[in-house]
Amino acid sequence: MTMDWKHMLRIRIKESFPRFYEILGNILPHTEIVKFFTRVIMETMDYRETNNISRNDFIDMLRELKKHPDKLGDINLTDNLIASQAFAFFIAGFETSSTTISHALYELALNQNVQDKLREEIDEVYTKHSGDLIHDNIKAMDYLDKVFKGTLFEENIK
Repeated sequence: MTMDWKHMLRIRIKESFPRFYEILGNILPHTEIVKFFTRVIMETMDYRETNNISRNDFIDMLRELKKHPDKLGDINLTDNLIASQAFAFFIAGFETSSTTISHALYELALNQNVQDKLREEIDEVYTKHSGDLIHDNIKAMDYLDKVFKGTLFEENIK
């Protein structure tokens, strides 16, 4: 997430002179990160389209918007715009998830009895499903859900 001078210049031009940036943006080379993320998102969307895969997630929402751009009004839905929306969604989710997990681990470290009870539930589910901790098995852990909800509640109070 560190920025170099080229990236800062690009942002300043885009903020200050948006119409000029539209012309210049096609001339200035994109960074490797932008190219990578755009490629990954577009390849994922193409793969799902080709193989008729639907996961009811953010990528599917972007695919739907790409199929029906009239839902956006006068916004031109380019590959870069799609990738930027996915990137913003990724960053927002990463930050909130990592913060919540950090706070939950901190609270677990302070509360040995909660930690032990949670460990028992995880061990029980792990054994019951032969070590297969897929999303549905994790989602069924009631105490884990309570720990995270408690963490979110505590952070809202502070």
